[in-house]
Amino acid sequence: MEAMNESQDYLVEAKNQLLNRNQLSDEIDKMHVQQKKMVKNIASEEKSIADEIASTIKKSRQAIVDTYEDRLDENHSKKKGVLNKRDKKKNQRMNARIDEETKDTREKIKDLESEMKGLIKRERVSKFISSKTFFTMFMPRGIGETVAWILSLAVYFVGVPTVFRLLVRKAFHANTFFANLVFVLVFVLLVVIYVMIYRATLGTYNDVCRTARKIQNQIKANKREVKSIKKSITKDEDESQYNLEAFDEKIADLESEADSINQEKEEKLREFDEQTTQLITDEINERRLPALEQMKAEYQNLENFIAAKE
Repeated sequence: MEAMNESQDYLVEAKNQLLNRNQLSDEIDKMHVQQKKMVKNIASEEKSIADEIASTIKKSRQAIVDTYEDRLDENHSKKKGVLNKRDKKKNQRMNARIDEETKDTREKIKDLESEMKGLIKRERVSKFISSKTFFTMFMPRGIGETVAWILSLAVYFVGVPTVFRLLVRKAFHANTFFANLVFVLVFVLLVVIYVMIYRATLGTYNDVCRTARKIQNQIKANKREVKSIKKSITKDEDESQYNLEAFDEKIADLESEADSINQEKEEKLREFDEQTTQLITDEINERRLPALEQMKAEYQNLENFIAAKE
């Protein structure tokens, strides 16, 4: 009887030990799960601290950059304004110089134009004789007018008849013979008109036309002289006669100011990189590292506890 009781006590004890072991195993499994969560939380906190440090440094540095960029933009805007005023004043004085240096030549042109009008009125001929079209079509001089004369004749004697030929074929569905006949008739008509104009001008008023041509040549020569003077003045790099020193001084001051701003900007950024960056890092670490260390300590305690139980 006593042996049986001892056997039952042994079984109860073994059962209790087995239950305790299973319970401990479950608790250790839960601790491992908690341990994994703690590892993730620690990594997340470390990343959060690193991100805050990087973000704070970036924002603080950008704030410095923005401050100096605003000052440089303002400086650039002022310089642009002075440059615009300078260019405006230079153009005004340059135009005044052009007017002054071409005054005599422009007066000659006016006199020649008056002489041309007087000739036309005195000889009682058509104003057409003094037109550029007349000189180009009937009395061309120089390469430019000669080329224009050739092109004009090509359009007049070939282009116009061709247009009529095409219109006749398209509008009346005429055959090739009739279309070609129209071309010839229009061509002959234009030749007749050209010859009639020639006889009514050069043929009748040859001396007047030649005098007009001479006057026109003088007008063109004087206009070329005006253009040459204007081109020479425009390309003249000597600006001393325009009295722009006050503008140049302001521009120089603004450029010097811009250099100073850039130097100050570089110094502030160097100071930030060498000192402020570390101060920001230390401030954030001082504020947040204790909590991180506490998390690591709790993790270590749990790890030690699990090791002891296992």
